[in-house]
Amino acid sequence: MSSKKKQDQYSAGLVSKPFWFYEYKAYVDELVKGHSIDEIREHALQNNLFSAAKEYRIKEILTCVSRRVLQFDQEWRDIFTRKSASEQKIMVLLSIMADDKLFFTFMYRVYRDKLIMGAESLESGDVLSFFRLMQNESEEIAQWKDTTIRKLTQTYRKLLNDAGLLAGDRYGAEKLSEGAPNEWLFAGNYGSRWMSTDQKLKKLDDFLHTFSTETGDGLCGEAGYYVFSYDPKDEMKVRQWTKCETQILQQSNRP
Repeated sequence: MSSKKKQDQYSAGLVSKPFWFYEYKAYVDELVKGHSIDEIREHALQNNLFSAAKEYRIKEILTCVSRRVLQFDQEWRDIFTRKSASEQKIMVLLSIMADDKLFFTFMYRVYRDKLIMGAESLESGDVLSFFRLMQNESEEIAQWKDTTIRKLTQTYRKLLNDAGLLAGDRYGAEKLSEGAPNEWLFAGNYGSRWMSTDQKLKKLDDFLHTFSTETGDGLCGEAGYYVFSYDPKDEMKVRQWTKCETQILQQSNRP
């Protein structure tokens, strides 16, 4: 099961794009039924598949939701239909992460670190601090207005609430939800529990190529790393891959 490459540019587009869980689910259902993308578009416009008030809104939802759904392949969609609503919401969040580079960065640097440190809550200041630090790293984000940053801060917290990862007052310190399937979020990226070892190694190679060309030291000068598990029977395959990849990195003077 694979995902498409994340967007290369940082974007504030999520400000106008909600979680759209039921719309995502409706689109997946149409694909699983065997309908083509063009057929789904026609059906959505003619029959108001998403129950939107205006046609322009139908088109907006259709464009965004289809892009999120198509970040992953048919296997992902088949699995989605068999999961509980709480697990489906995590899968929708993963699709948003795959589609939006800035949101992925936030989830990896802020939410993930909260889990590692055993934090019990996420405050609005945590999200706002992330954007302030990103403004120091990105000339593009540095040009955004404060109103955009505030709206994105609210949007990110709302997405986490809708995914079931936060509980409590939406505008105060929110508790990290207990029992949420957080292991899905960072297990080798994008639901790798369903990937074969070969697919995981392919994603690791993509990660190394991307990381080796990035500039800057991150929020706190941290080193990049990537962790995933694999079937013990593939131990020799992983060892051989690691040996070959190390030689490639050394020959090309990559980190």
